[in-house]
Amino acid sequence: MSEVGKLSGNASIAAAYLTYCGVLDASFRYKAVHEVLMDICKETSVVLDLPIDNMSLLSSDVEIAEWRRQGLVPDDVCAENACLVKRISSWPLIIDPYGVAQTWIERHHKAASEDVKFIHASEDKIMSIMQQCISFGIALFIKGVDADFLYDLGDLQDENFRSNTPPDTITFGDEEIEFNASFQLYFSTQQTIPQYSDNFVSRIGVVNFGSSAAVLERHLTARLLNIADKERALSCVDLFQRELDLQVRIQRNQHRLVDALCEIEGNVVESVSALNEIKGLREEVGRTKKVLESQRKERERMLKDMAEHIEVMRKKS
Repeated sequence: MSEVGKLSGNASIAAAYLTYCGVLDASFRYKAVHEVLMDICKETSVVLDLPIDNMSLLSSDVEIAEWRRQGLVPDDVCAENACLVKRISSWPLIIDPYGVAQTWIERHHKAASEDVKFIHASEDKIMSIMQQCISFGIALFIKGVDADFLYDLGDLQDENFRSNTPPDTITFGDEEIEFNASFQLYFSTQQTIPQYSDNFVSRIGVVNFGSSAAVLERHLTARLLNIADKERALSCVDLFQRELDLQVRIQRNQHRLVDALCEIEGNVVESVSALNEIKGLREEVGRTKKVLESQRKERERMLKDMAEHIEVMRKKS
């Protein structure tokens, strides 16, 4: 009974996290889960597993590794944000000051051989473009939604539209049109503190991709590395991509191993082969991580030298 009670508590925390925490930055998001929601659980005698791990209920290591291989910044908050984008019941409005969400979403759909179209909220004939995307199942990313999106989207404005069974036809504006279940809609703004009405926010799910300090640090570092040594920056990106690819392959082979062990009938050749491949991949990941660590130390030395140079120039001036 206690395990059943914990499952209920874990699911309640995860549901509250999906509903309320997307708009918060990293520090407030942590406080909301580990302080506010925890206090509510204590007051209502809700039992749950500790420490709280919402991501284990909402995603998996394999899925997150795939997202990172598709260009998602390797940061825990970014993984949370990607999960929110995929799991919330309403269409997401993404606060994306650094463009990391747009890059990931484009690569994410292309990896699945899905079309994705990017337009600006002020573009002419936006409603006709949306209608085509809805009917043909093309993912649509609308940039520059810095205030309420004032067009009548009909049935798409239902806050639970994504979580319901896709209909064959929907009301869109003043028309009845065919709906393709492959259609996905993303709103996006680069403003860190956009202004929306309560009515608009109630029909969307806000996801704050600007909430991680690691995102900003990574972009600033990339700029500095690119200025100082473009080849080194490209090498670092290539190494990181190799590590992500290896991690995805490890996860896949682990699943292959489990399947092989479940179906074993006296012949262990395939299982041993999978074990050897996993061992080899882990060793390669270890080597790659050492190279990445060396790159990180070199980057820190370079940044320190630049800071000292700036300080010298400041004193001279």
